[in-house]
Amino acid sequence: MAKGRTGRPHERGATLVEFAFILPIFVLFVFGVIDLGWAFAQNLDVKQGAREGGRIVAVNGGTGTGTAQCQSLQTQIRNRTQELNPGSLTVLLGFTDANGNGAKDIGELAQVTVKYPLSSLSGLSTAFLSGSMQSRVSVRLEQTGTWATTDAGGTCQ
Repeated sequence: MAKGRTGRPHERGATLVEFAFILPIFVLFVFGVIDLGWAFAQNLDVKQGAREGGRIVAVNGGTGTGTAQCQSLQTQIRNRTQELNPGSLTVLLGFTDANGNGAKDIGELAQVTVKYPLSSLSGLSTAFLSGSMQSRVSVRLEQTGTWATTDAGGTCQ
C-alpha cells in the first residue's frame, strides 16, 4: 500500500465519505435555524398586528359603522403587518358586554385576535413548523364602539 508523506496510508476517499455523511445534517441544521428565525419574525408580526389592532379598536377607528367599519378595521390591521401575506391573515373582533345592554360602551373590553398559518421559508422543516400562531389583545374601549363583531372565521356580522 502506498504511503503518504506522514507515513500513513492515503485516505483521500475517507474524507469525502465523512463529508457526505455530515453534509445533510449540516444543511438541515442551517435551514432549521433559518426557518426558526423566519417563524420568530412571523410571530412578532402577528403580535404587532394584534397590538396595533387593539389600539385602533379602542379609539373606534375605521370608516363607516357596523359591518363596513369592521371590514375597514380588518384591512387596517392587515396593513399593519409587514412580512405576512394579508390573504392568509385572519382578524377576529369581539367585545365583552359587561352591563348586558348590547352596546360597546366606554370602559368595556374589546378583543382583537390575529391568526396566521405557520409556514416554513425553506420547505425543509415543514413537518416541524405546522399549525398556526395567534395573538389576542384585550383593550378597554376609549370611545363607544360602532363596529360589528366577527364570527370564528373572521367574517364581519
